[in-house]
Amino acid sequence: MARILFAAKDNGCASVTEQVAVLARNDGHEVVCAIEGLAMARYEKLGFKLYELPNFRGMVDFRAPTAEERRKYFNMERYVADVKPDVVVTGLGSPINIQRDIAEAATRWSVPLVVCEDFWAKSVGHLSHDKVNPEMILTVDEYSVELVKKAFPNARQCIVGNPGVKEVTVPLEVRAQMVALKGEFDHVCVYAGGGPESILSELRLLLGCVKKTQGKWCVIPGFHPKYSNLKLEGMDKPYGEIWREFLEPFSDCVRYIRHATQEGKLAPTDESAMCADLVASGFSTIMSTAVAKGVPAVCLNTPETIAALKAHGEHYTELPQVAIGIAPEVIAPKDLSFALTPPSDETIAKIIPYDAKVAWGYIQELL
Repeated sequence: MARILFAAKDNGCASVTEQVAVLARNDGHEVVCAIEGLAMARYEKLGFKLYELPNFRGMVDFRAPTAEERRKYFNMERYVADVKPDVVVTGLGSPINIQRDIAEAATRWSVPLVVCEDFWAKSVGHLSHDKVNPEMILTVDEYSVELVKKAFPNARQCIVGNPGVKEVTVPLEVRAQMVALKGEFDHVCVYAGGGPESILSELRLLLGCVKKTQGKWCVIPGFHPKYSNLKLEGMDKPYGEIWREFLEPFSDCVRYIRHATQEGKLAPTDESAMCADLVASGFSTIMSTAVAKGVPAVCLNTPETIAALKAHGEHYTELPQVAIGIAPEVIAPKDLSFALTPPSDETIAKIIPYDAKVAWGYIQELL
């Protein structure tokens, strides 16, 4: 049996690696985990033991930890040499830290490297082609393949689907709140936020559109769990608080969905998105989740959105959801009525569901 090293950082990483790790474990292989950030709770829930370094719950920068984390530099190259994996399987966190170090160490030690993408062509901007030589890249669809092969022409690319296509269980309390809002408003739009660089510009654009659209609209803001509680050095409050303060003047149309059973915590964005009339975002994966379930989506294209996308790689020339035709884009305030039509079967078919069994099948070819 083989020893397989899995690396993941955030929810996106976990969505394309955790079930593969389970399948590897079930087939009798030894699974070694190098996990940080939001992915840790997901791996622990699946029964993986994460007691030793480099496993760590911090999620900002693995190489340069903040003072409050009190964390020392970790020599990833030595770690990979000590573990001696037969294969390394890594996701691509944002910002990428532990996964890049492991990918580069695997290349230096000539360990077969499998890169798992949870977003279109994510590997191009996250890994340096002169330092990383993937044996295999498990990617989303043909559009992603075309973008990736320019940067990694020697890597075998295998389509395993989009992890955004998933089953979302909507609690009764969330569904009840959404029904109540639809009784109060003509249309309910869920905003799925990404990184802090673009959220305020996207919210301004969305609220500008709402003003130009006939009828009474409600906007439910959803903030990314990786950034909502994050407070960087020099900040007097976390990002989530800053964003909520920005929205206070719009209290006539902004509402929040909460879990009463979880001390009033905000409900995950994908739960409310399943019950919305429209999902709006820059380029969040939640748009794929919504469209796959018949909820229309629209891309909020601001200069800050494009800058945030290009921070993941200059290879992007347009928002991927627009490029593959699952969501139209808005670049200036306009009437959103055009975006309320549910996606057609043809549109939904453009999103290939992620399949961990297919991914594991490809990886087994390297063992």
